[in-house]
Amino acid sequence: MAVELTGYVASVVKGGVKETCNCGRDDLLDVQINIVASWEERTNAREYVVLEISPRWEEQLGLDEGHYQLMLAKLKKEIEHKRVTFRGWMFYDSVHIDESESTNPGNVRNWRATPWELHPVTFYKVLPEKPSKQGQRPRP
Repeated sequence: MAVELTGYVASVVKGGVKETCNCGRDDLLDVQINIVASWEERTNAREYVVLEISPRWEEQLGLDEGHYQLMLAKLKKEIEHKRVTFRGWMFYDSVHIDESESTNPGNVRNWRATPWELHPVTFYKVLPEKPSKQGQRPRP
C-alpha cells in the first residue's frame, strides 16, 4: 500500500548488509531512516518507525549511490533532526517481529516500534520548522 508519513527524523544510519529485499547481495546497501511522532521521542528507539531508501531508489531521489558514505553523510545533514514528509510503500519486515514493541511488547532488546516499514521511500521533503508547540522541536 502506498503511504505518506510525516515525522521527526531521529537518525539516519547505514542499512543492513545482505538484506532479503536486496536479494542477499552484499554490494547493495539501503539507507535506514528512523522517525518518531514527536521531537521528545527522538531518543527512544522503541518509538522508531523505520523507513528505508533502497539502492534502486537512491539515484531517483538525487542521491549518489556510487559513494555510499558521502551519500549517507549528505542525507544525514539534510534530514536528520528535522520534520520530514516521506512517501513510499508499506512493507512488513517479519525479520523484526521479535525486536518490535508492537509484536513483542516489553522485550529489552526491542529497538523499534513495529515491523512495518516504509520501504522503499520514493519521495521526501524537509518541512519548515514551526514555532515550538507540544510535540515539536523547540527552536534554539
